[in-house]
Amino acid sequence: MKATELMIGDWVTLSKGNWSENRQVELIDIEMIAESVYLAEPIPLTPEILEKNDFLYYSVDDGYYGYFEESYSNQTTEIILFNVNNENRNVQIHINYHNDETILHLMECNYVHQLQHILKVCGIKKEIEL
Repeated sequence: MKATELMIGDWVTLSKGNWSENRQVELIDIEMIAESVYLAEPIPLTPEILEKNDFLYYSVDDGYYGYFEESYSNQTTEIILFNVNNENRNVQIHINYHNDETILHLMECNYVHQLQHILKVCGIKKEIEL
């Protein structure tokens, strides 16, 4: 994982030898990361993480739905993630406003930090918990 893919607050797994821990990025220093002995790995999105963060599972279309009221649109924003349970890790994400019109459709949102970036870009004030 490259430091340029991260922003402050992103969740990653840091590991060194037999030790690993999920941590939020507090500082991004490219030189320090280049010299670091720690390995930063992305955290895969899982049903458990989504459900803990107010996403509801609907078996009809195998999607995880989240509804957020704070966004740049000042409307309820619906975020749907499909293929979360797919072992090939090709999670698709759709972002809709109240009228069911998809305004953003990304083919790959496989990791927690990617979801955090999408929420930030859409102005959704949601802190992801692990």
